[in-house]
Amino acid sequence: MPLLASIYASPVYDAERGVFRLWSRVYPGLARPQALPGTEVHKHMRYGYSESKDGIDFDFVGELQGLHSLGDYNSVVTLDEHESDPSHRFKIGYDGSQTGVNGACLAHSGDGIHWTPYNDGQPVTHRAADFTNCLVWDEQQQAYLLFTRTDYGTGGGPGEVRGMRVMSNPDVKGNPTNWTTLREWKLDQDGPEEFRRRQIYTMTDWQRHGVHFGLFSIYEWPNDFSEGRETDHVHRHERDVLNYYLGTSRDGIDWNYEWIYAGRPFVERGSDGAWDKDLLLPANWIVTRGDEHWVYYGGANERHGTGGVFEPRRDWGIGVAKLPLDRFVSLTAG
Repeated sequence: MPLLASIYASPVYDAERGVFRLWSRVYPGLARPQALPGTEVHKHMRYGYSESKDGIDFDFVGELQGLHSLGDYNSVVTLDEHESDPSHRFKIGYDGSQTGVNGACLAHSGDGIHWTPYNDGQPVTHRAADFTNCLVWDEQQQAYLLFTRTDYGTGGGPGEVRGMRVMSNPDVKGNPTNWTTLREWKLDQDGPEEFRRRQIYTMTDWQRHGVHFGLFSIYEWPNDFSEGRETDHVHRHERDVLNYYLGTSRDGIDWNYEWIYAGRPFVERGSDGAWDKDLLLPANWIVTRGDEHWVYYGGANERHGTGGVFEPRRDWGIGVAKLPLDRFVSLTAG
């Protein structure tokens, strides 16, 4: 089977069928994409779908049909329980522009494999789409929310500053471009230069008991190679790394970043020599099964790096951690 991507993965547990379903980036016919330069790896990426009985060993089912990618092959697949039309039961946010416009595209599906784009396959937002383009229904606002990346520095490349935005649309099916921007922001609690310390790399909105849980990958000390420029798969780095944090919100607009600014990741990176010592990216959703939450994440053993400055070779993998039901905050006696 093709190698499954360790980022942009949407896991869902289908209780009716008793299987774990996983949508992700895949590399058909490529056993070790980390052995290729970044620009070459993109030529082998595809949108894929896999299934598993136990949530650990996944079997590749096939590539997604009907979608076009701008080249990044990122996606967030949502099982839309608010939707009454079976052919729109699954919705996906992805980087699908066929005109070169780096904006988020949307599509719908009845089976999660065969997709029909909204808006004739054209983006429904302006830049940028190289992010987790997360579409969810918000019961409180009676509208869909779409979380995407936006820019505060240059539009990609050197000088870019990653920020994000949230938009609303009450009827994606009837009017997929009718988005109202509710907020655009970047991490700036510690002042306007905070972007040199941390940026939002990816984020999805997982809702539980009326609370919005932001599953954040935070880019820490971007482009800081003071720990060395040579590839190092042994020592854990602290600069130019990605960490997995939780943020919380009551409305999906204003977020509490207490755990991010306190430097308290939800899932810790590995220690020296670990496969996930330098990069951690959340899966798009947390899976609830029985009395547990299954927390999937992607990891790698080298830093983020930038083409032309530092081109690291990484070994990627997918991990899962388990959490007792709703035990996101606890007190432990001494």
